[in-house]
Amino acid sequence: ALLVAAYGLGISISLANVGWIVAAAVLAARLILRQARWHPMAVVWPILGIVATSTVSGLLGAQPLESLRAVWWEDDVLLLIVLVVGQAVAERPDLTPRLLGWFLAGSAVSALFGLAQYGLQMEGKWYGDQIIGIPRWLAGLPHAWLEYLALADWRVKGTRSMPSTFAEGLVFAMVAAAALAITRAEGRRRWIGILALLGPALALSQTRGAWLGAAAGGVTILSLGNRRPLRAVGMAVAAAVLVGFFWPRETTAARRFHTILSPQEWRADPAIRWRLEMW
Repeated sequence: ALLVAAYGLGISISLANVGWIVAAAVLAARLILRQARWHPMAVVWPILGIVATSTVSGLLGAQPLESLRAVWWEDDVLLLIVLVVGQAVAERPDLTPRLLGWFLAGSAVSALFGLAQYGLQMEGKWYGDQIIGIPRWLAGLPHAWLEYLALADWRVKGTRSMPSTFAEGLVFAMVAAAALAITRAEGRRRWIGILALLGPALALSQTRGAWLGAAAGGVTILSLGNRRPLRAVGMAVAAAVLVGFFWPRETTAARRFHTILSPQEWRADPAIRWRLEMW
């Protein structure tokens, strides 16, 4: 159930929630039957970390009280995840790389689906019935299927409903893949390959907040591991920034990238300034 939940985190939140609920039920049954031992600190420390970081994040936000309420009172699924995963990892520490691997597998499938969406070049709106650019060989499919395959305002959304949620998941997956590639020699090529797949999908989502999140995650990852992989990751990040800066602005993704780097755009678009202030 935990592996299904981890896979679902990368591809479908609904699937992930089913996995968490089943895993929680199994954990409860094992505790009642005394087939498992309760590890309180495996839950206490993660919860304290979440409370501390969410408090700081909320207080620095534009609406502190609303942010704190959203995290503390509405994020019950997050507490369920901490409870189930904390207990499982405390009992079996070797489970962590397997959970990350399944999460990355789901994220890779979602990224591949997103790249296929970009290749099809069907355009649909987030909230609308019209889809344009439908290929002849797909014209007979039900509208719901076509909507699933279509871009959202020319932005890739993968297996998610919106580009922003798709991009947020990719950021977590990219940080996990980079951490595994740097800290573990076993399977390093696999993690680097997944990272190379997730990067273009994140770029095509055109989600500037997620781009900033990936940059913050990259800085964190650069503090881990040995020096050779660090140099490789650092060069890749620098190359991506340079390519994005000099890429022709005729493409939508390149224009959105330049808005992050341009002080003139910061003054013209409050949404960009808010993102930078938040980070």
